[in-house]
Order: sequence, then structure tokens, then C-alpha cells
Amino acid sequence: MKTVASLMSAAVALGLAAGALPGSAIAAKKEKKVEAPKARAPELSKEFRAAAAGLQAAAGKKDVAALEAGIAAAAPLAKAPDELFFMGNYTFELAKQKNDNAMLRKGIDMMIDSNSPLATNRDQLLSASAQAAYQAGDYQAVLNRTSQLDQIGSKNVNRFLLGAEANFKLSRFGPGLALLGRGVAEGKASATPTAELDSWVKRGLSQALKSKDPALVSTWSHLLVQTSPSKVNWRDALIVFRDAGKLDKAAQLDIARLMMATNSLAGERDFFDYAALSLENKFPWEAKAAIESGKASGAVPASSKPIAERLAEANAMLGVETAAIASDAKRAATTGTAVYATNVANALIAQGENGRALELLKVAEGRAGADLNAVSMLRGIALAKMGQKDEAKASFAKITTGPRAEIARFWTLFLDQGAPTS
Repeated sequence: MKTVASLMSAAVALGLAAGALPGSAIAAKKEKKVEAPKARAPELSKEFRAAAAGLQAAAGKKDVAALEAGIAAAAPLAKAPDELFFMGNYTFELAKQKNDNAMLRKGIDMMIDSNSPLATNRDQLLSASAQAAYQAGDYQAVLNRTSQLDQIGSKNVNRFLLGAEANFKLSRFGPGLALLGRGVAEGKASATPTAELDSWVKRGLSQALKSKDPALVSTWSHLLVQTSPSKVNWRDALIVFRDAGKLDKAAQLDIARLMMATNSLAGERDFFDYAALSLENKFPWEAKAAIESGKASGAVPASSKPIAERLAEANAMLGVETAAIASDAKRAATTGTAVYATNVANALIAQGENGRALELLKVAEGRAGADLNAVSMLRGIALAKMGQKDEAKASFAKITTGPRAEIARFWTLFLDQGAPTS
């Protein structure tokens, strides 16, 4: 995420020119001109005007020696805000001539801190000061300047990006991500290109991982697919969330199923892991479907020995498990625990029998000790597979706590967006 331009580039962008001092030999002109609306006249003492009289000419000629001498002579006499502003302006000009970043920052800060009404481009000055502070490693000063930008109503989104980066340098991940989140929101509102927003969100996700705060990881994982729902981003978001949250096998299967739905399984390892999870649960139908999908997409090489072993395991298990689920489904409908009915419903989803799974989930829900979060998750997945989006979203909305609530939010995003095609 590029947030800091070179300081000299920032100086050029400021477009500051050394203003003429009223009453100086350079400013005094006899010819009459059509009068324009009167601007506020700078308030300068006679002593300061006399000492600074040659500064404009020196700046115009790029005469470094004369500019240095003039600044040295006028600086002790600069007391009033406008005088301090002029000194900052000419210090800025001298710094540009000498290519001196430290002096450039000093000149900018002098103009800001003068509190002179002459600083009409305060937004630009504060932005340049924040950049200069960042390059100097003065991260608290960055935060002070970006806060001032916010206070004056700046619309420059870099105030959030620079503030975020300064916080990250100080290992303040929560505040930094809060600022970056505001930057993303403002960027969206101002039609910032998706590719640029995508880079900002990925930066945020990397810092959320660094924070080791599961809530921040979850927030930025979701934001990645909200901002730019590509196959790659779905994969990154789901895998980051899965690995950071140390999810149990049931939740990992929920994620794997969503990766299949979002076309974000990529490469042999993804399909192998999905098949392995399915086989652990004795869901050979789902394992076989995953492997065949991987081969059809070209992501799984036909020569892969590990995949061939998983497929052989699934085929060997098919007959036994197909017979078992037929009897288990009948039994679970009339007897047994809520957990038993829920597990059989899960197997039916793996087999592709989503309608029958819904019937059994209703039975499970009515039994004592039912895990309502698990029931709502499986019901939502079954309904999503059947194309009943609104009903699926209503089921996912019932899950409000724990990692499953975050997974349900991912499923809801998928239902709102549809599967990515690229």
C-alpha cells in the first residue's frame, strides 16, 4: 500500500511560492492596475520588512547564499504569525534549493504552527508535514498532523492511510486498523479503483494477523471479500480466518464447503484437504465429488498419487456408508438424540440429499440438547445448495456467537454476491 510519496515530490505538489513582502522594493510598483477584491494584508513590523526585503529576490534567483543570509537576518525579528509564516515559507524555498528534507519539514511545520491566516492551503501543508514526519520516523507527529487534517474536514484519504501506517509502526494495531477501515470506506464512497482498495484491505488483513486478535482477523477477512470478491480473495480470506481461528474439524468442513461454492479451491493441496476432511467424517460422496471437481478444473494433476489414494479410499467406503446412511436416516427420524439426528443430516448434505437433511434437522431441533448453532449452520448450507437464498440467509442469521457466527457471515456474503467467476 503506497501512502508516502517522496518528500521533494510533496514539496512540488504543494506549489508554494515565496510571496512578496508588502512595502519591499520588489513589491513596490507604480503602475496602476484594475483593482481586485482586497485580500487581507500581511501584518509585518517595519523591522521585519526591512530585514526580509531581499528574500523574494534571492528565492526567485535561486541564490542559496543570499537566501540563507536573508533568513538568518530576518529570523530573530519574526514574532507575529504572518512573520513566522513568511520565515517558514522561505525556509521551505531554501530547503528545495538544497534538497534538504529535514529543512523542508521544518519550513512546512513553521508555516502550519505560525497560525497565520496566510496559510490558506492548510490541508496541503498538514498532508506534507505528515509525510515528512513519517519519513523521519516521527510517528507520533504523523498522528498529530493526520488528526489535525481530520479536524479541518480534509477529504484527502491519505490522512487515514498515513495515520494507519504510523500506528502500525508503533504496534498499535487496533487504532491503526480503525483508521485504515475509515480510509477504505471513504475510498469506496469516492469511487477509488477496486485494485487500490484491494491493496489497502490486504494491508489491513496482514496487520490484523500480526495483531493475533481473532476479532480483527475476522473483520478484515470479511472486508476483503466485501471489497473485492475474487476467487483469490475468497481463498485468502477463508484460509486466513480458518488458520488464525484454530477451528475444529466441523467448522473446517463448513469452510471447505464454502470454498467449493465460491470456486476458491485452488491447487492439489486444497482439494486434498477437503477430501481428507470428508473422509474423516465418513462422507465418501463429498470426498469423491471434491476430487473429481479438482481434476475437472485442472487444479489436480491426473498423476497425483496422494489424490489417487484418497479417491481409492472414498470408493472403498461408498458401498458401506451408502447402506449405513439409509438405515441411519430412518432411525434418526424416530429415535435417538439430537446430536445423532444432526450428524445424520450432515451426512445427507454430503451425499447431496439436502431436502432429506432439512427434514432431519427439523427433528433434531425439537429434541433436548440440540446444538442450535450447528443445526442452523447445516440448514443454511443445505438451503444454499438448493438455491433458496433468503431462507438460507435467515438460518445463518440465527447464529450469533462463536466462530460459527463468523462462518455464517461468510456464507451470507456469498449468497449476496454469488460465486466469483474470476
